[in-house]
Amino acid sequence: MDMISTRLVDRDMISLEINRLIKDVSNVIGQERHFESTGLKEALTRLGWEDHILDYRTLELICLFLEDERDIDIYRPTGT
Repeated sequence: MDMISTRLVDRDMISLEINRLIKDVSNVIGQERHFESTGLKEALTRLGWEDHILDYRTLELICLFLEDERDIDIYRPTGT
């Protein structure tokens, strides 16, 4: 998450915007089994994000972060 934040803060994003971008990426990816970065960028543009905000390396980092979060949620006991 630190690397994602550093990359996006360099693009003048605040933490609230970074969290929103990660959530939007998660929602777009979650709707499709297979996605391409160009399709993702188009979907994010429709949501109001500027085209240059997400490069391929940052997308990779976000995907890794989301996979880690998903794995943690799987093993978290219910009710905690």
